[in-house]
Amino acid sequence: MRKLSKSYQLLGWSILLVVIASIYISTNFKKHNSTTYLAKKMQTQIATNNVLLQDIIYDLQEILLISGQKAYENAALHYQSQYKDRFAFFLYQDHKLQLWTDNHIPISDTYQEFKKNRLQKIGNYYVLCNQASFQDFVLIGMQIIKISYPWENDYLQSHFAYHFHLPNVISFHLENGEAIVDQDNNTLFYLKEDPQESNKNTSKIGFLLFLFSFFIWAMILRITLEKINQKHPYFSYFLFALILYIWYQIHQLLNLPQALFKGSLFSSELYAHPYISSSLGQLVFMSLILFLSVIYLYTNNRLKRPNKTLIYLKSLGTFLSFYIILFLIRSLVFDSQINLNLYQLASLDSNSYLILWVTFIVQLSWFLAIYPFINHIRQQKNNKLHLFIIFATTQIIIISLYLFYRQDIFLILFLLAWFLVIVYYFQGRKKKKYYLSETIFYLLFFTLCTTSYINHLSTIKEENNRQTTLLTANMEKDPIFEAHFLSKTDSISKDLHLKPFLNSPEYEETSDSLLSYITNKYFNNYQQEYLINLIPCNKNSDITLLPANETSPCYNYFEQKKAQAHEIISPNKLYLIEGSFQYKHYLGIIELKTDSSLKTKIFIEFVSKRKIREMGLPALLEKAHQSQHRLTKGYSYAIYKNGLLNERYGSFDYKQKLKDYHLLSFHTQFFNLQKHKHYLFAKDQEENIIISSENPKLLERIASFTFIFLIFSMLTFLFYSILFPNALKESLNSFQGRLQYSMIILLLFSFVLIGLSSLYYIYYLNENKNESILLEKAHSVLIELEHKISHIEKFTPEDKAYAERLLIKFSEVFFTDITLYNEQGLLIASSRPEMFSASLLSKRMEAMAFHELNSLRNSYFVQEEKIGTQSYLSAYLPFQNRKNLSVAYLNLPYFAKQYELENEVSGFIVAFLNIYLFLLFITLLITIIISRYLSKPILLIKEKLQHLGLDHTNEKIDWKKDDEIGELVKEYNRMVDELSKSAQKLALSQRESAWREMAQQIAHEIKNPLTPMKLNVQYLEKAWDDGVDDYEVRMKRITRGLQEQIDALTNIANQFSSFASIEKLNMEKLHLPSIIKDVVSIFKSHTNISFKININPENIYYQGDKSQSIRIFNNLYKNAVQAIGNRADGEIITEIKLIDKDILIQIRDNGMGISEKEIPHIFEPRFTTKTSGMGLGLALVKKMTENIKGDVKVVSEKGKGSVFTLIIPSIK
Repeated sequence: MRKLSKSYQLLGWSILLVVIASIYISTNFKKHNSTTYLAKKMQTQIATNNVLLQDIIYDLQEILLISGQKAYENAALHYQSQYKDRFAFFLYQDHKLQLWTDNHIPISDTYQEFKKNRLQKIGNYYVLCNQASFQDFVLIGMQIIKISYPWENDYLQSHFAYHFHLPNVISFHLENGEAIVDQDNNTLFYLKEDPQESNKNTSKIGFLLFLFSFFIWAMILRITLEKINQKHPYFSYFLFALILYIWYQIHQLLNLPQALFKGSLFSSELYAHPYISSSLGQLVFMSLILFLSVIYLYTNNRLKRPNKTLIYLKSLGTFLSFYIILFLIRSLVFDSQINLNLYQLASLDSNSYLILWVTFIVQLSWFLAIYPFINHIRQQKNNKLHLFIIFATTQIIIISLYLFYRQDIFLILFLLAWFLVIVYYFQGRKKKKYYLSETIFYLLFFTLCTTSYINHLSTIKEENNRQTTLLTANMEKDPIFEAHFLSKTDSISKDLHLKPFLNSPEYEETSDSLLSYITNKYFNNYQQEYLINLIPCNKNSDITLLPANETSPCYNYFEQKKAQAHEIISPNKLYLIEGSFQYKHYLGIIELKTDSSLKTKIFIEFVSKRKIREMGLPALLEKAHQSQHRLTKGYSYAIYKNGLLNERYGSFDYKQKLKDYHLLSFHTQFFNLQKHKHYLFAKDQEENIIISSENPKLLERIASFTFIFLIFSMLTFLFYSILFPNALKESLNSFQGRLQYSMIILLLFSFVLIGLSSLYYIYYLNENKNESILLEKAHSVLIELEHKISHIEKFTPEDKAYAERLLIKFSEVFFTDITLYNEQGLLIASSRPEMFSASLLSKRMEAMAFHELNSLRNSYFVQEEKIGTQSYLSAYLPFQNRKNLSVAYLNLPYFAKQYELENEVSGFIVAFLNIYLFLLFITLLITIIISRYLSKPILLIKEKLQHLGLDHTNEKIDWKKDDEIGELVKEYNRMVDELSKSAQKLALSQRESAWREMAQQIAHEIKNPLTPMKLNVQYLEKAWDDGVDDYEVRMKRITRGLQEQIDALTNIANQFSSFASIEKLNMEKLHLPSIIKDVVSIFKSHTNISFKININPENIYYQGDKSQSIRIFNNLYKNAVQAIGNRADGEIITEIKLIDKDILIQIRDNGMGISEKEIPHIFEPRFTTKTSGMGLGLALVKKMTENIKGDVKVVSEKGKGSVFTLIIPSIK
């Protein structure tokens, strides 16, 4: 039956493995054909959208002609909201743009004819255009195909329009690939599959499938190697681990599945260490192989107990292996690009959880490996002495190493020694059953080690990053930019496309277009690092200096700047005007040849943006790689020059003078002050920089511990359920177990439900709060602007420049971005002009906001807007001049306070986790108390029922409560009363039956000798009457026979007397080997039998009656001798050894044995297999053994011999 069950398991796992392989093969096959399929699908969708767009254009045209522009505007905005990210509508009148529905597409203000159904690139958008011309109107409808940003980051990701549902593996091309055509079969563009993106997207699917198949393969291998494990456990364990490793290496060598091994998980970009692993994916599978191998060893533990030498070697290996685990954790923190900051739980990603999973399974593997080792120590002689030696030695070594190296890793090893002692204590419990408290203790220990060590390492890593960031930011020059600029000067001076901009004598009118052209073509990568300003001029050109509106010759102005330069990078080409902490100011000069006889130069200024002051919009303007080595939110800094505070940023309250910090020295160092950790960087004798970050709060530290504890608990339950389902089922079978699990599940369910509800409420309150704060800030900005520019009735170019400087100034004061639109919805100025130059927004106001303020004449409007994946609130207010006429519209996008929401959510998570950890422990404690209280009467009834019997007095249960359990107790007590009456009747019946049987036995045994005695007397009487001659001889012979029969009667009387007095004991401390040897010496006269005695150890004592002990072994050896009989190679082997606190005695003979039918009755009185005897010998043996709290069993096979096994308690 067992073989059949294993066969079914093997078949089931094999089928599951085939199914997973089939799923992967089918998905892989589909992947190679997906581009054609997706192209056809997209082709159909574009055609459907085109028909729909034409219908909408026709409908809007009809509404415009019949109901007018207001009705058209409402309908167009309705269609825009209904088909968001699919269509956009623009209305021209007299070739001037009047109404629009999307402000992300920078369409021209004057009408330009679009080719119908031909792909157009407008800003960052690829669109297909349909248009309708009627009267003096032109209505353009655009179908959005793809959004392609000039750079990408966390918020800006180029993608097809979402309604196409195309995966990221599909890329857009203008030549080669799967063609997308229009209705006239003209090619619009091509689709291709990007292998790199394909690997990134399918790696997770491949990882999960491969991980599951790896586990299934391990289960199949485990079943297959079961027979080998029974005979050769060490070899089977080695073979199991080797096959798993080879199976993984073959897949990695062949790149199967390719999507997995070509993905980022198996590249060195996430993690790599020369001595541990070349990738995170490899580390995951190596740790999984280790875990499965240890599980195989743990569940098939048939290995022999090690000797004393191996015990000490294994203890050394225990500490060394845990040191390696700590080294691995250190590597995962320092050698990876993955965030492991447990104080910011919301910032952890899937790779972070993968690393936590690795740390868990390697620690679990270590624990399962050392757990049997602790048990081996316990089974050794003088086990406590061994444990003390191991503990004391390791503590001395660890403390010495800590005092020498001062590394916190040795403190964890110090705690590890105490942990092993506690494990030793837990294993010493008498009751071998599952303890929830024991499991919780193990989880708490590993959680404490993991959390404290990761947090410690993360702090060190953050300090190192802070130093590196400061060194990078404090560089006075940007050598990469300098080399780039100098390499482009010749290309710019020879660029023929610059002539149309420069041949006109009015440089001011063309400077904006020239700036846009040069920056986009030559300095696109630096637009996010620098504010770029460009001025073309010749010897006759003048420059206007704002805000004083003073005029100065252009060449003279820049010659003065050159003279004030901090450093000349390249004469007449590049100058460093100023370089300091996070700030660099360059002046570049490029000489051009134009059609004019005058020499023309372009002066380009590059001014660093202060990244630490950036708010929400700059995150969109930042490339992905530019976020490295940069101070992020949560930091403050101060710059001291000559000991005085020169500049400060952030929430920390810095001292006005550097000496007020009362430091012993002002060299570069870390120091703590006011719950912040500060890094003082001594740049030189005059300038010092302090960068500060707040130390983690106590609740944040506890929350990190709680978080890891919950993860480890869930993983423990998961592995326990998968690997030991029978044990889980057994624990759920008990009332106490079901109650405990029910309470925990109820708590976890409430944890999730309340957590999600609270988060939703926080977001709801935050949205309302943000809106009110935004409106308040918008009104403050509006009031300031009205004080400054309310006299302006119409914005001229000079007014626009002044307004832009004013908005930049106000943006720093109010810590928000500000944009100003005119009454036609066109951009006037912005504190963030990069958003418009990068075409992330058009120079048009958001359509719905323009409708609300311009058409509906509302006093304000707030809505949620989106650029890329970045959502934000945006407020709009009308700006009025002194005549109370609306001449512009003010817009404030609300980014800065988005970080406050993250802080609120993080704070809530911290508090929530801490509260629920406390509730979890309270619930577990209450659950244990309540479950024990509720199950106590049930367990009591169970215990009483187990001991219920007719051979002793049964106790009643005292239960005073009148409840369901009380009813059950009443029924039990009633049964006890009825059982007592039945026991009395049965005892009486048994006594009467026993006496009858005893009388019959005695009569039978007495009758046997009396019959020959009577015959002999009659024979002697007849001889006397006959007067025979040998009467005296006959008299002596008959008398001798009568004496033998009388001795037999005496023996019968003695046996019954012994059976009656068997309960009378004279207990004393006895040396078992001496008694065995004395008894064996009596039987050594049987020369055909070899007696062997194996005793380990010799000093074995027990409490017993010496007379009965001799009779026990006398009977057993006598039976063995009689079973052997006259056999020439007779052998009786005696084995005596200690097992825990019991003595095991085995007496083995090679006699005739006992049949299976006779074995169940062998210890019953009057049972015998011999032709003589009363059958009381083995009955006496069993009874006398039970008198000393022992037990006796027999295993026998007919014709091969018997083994009698006695187990009796030992004493010291």
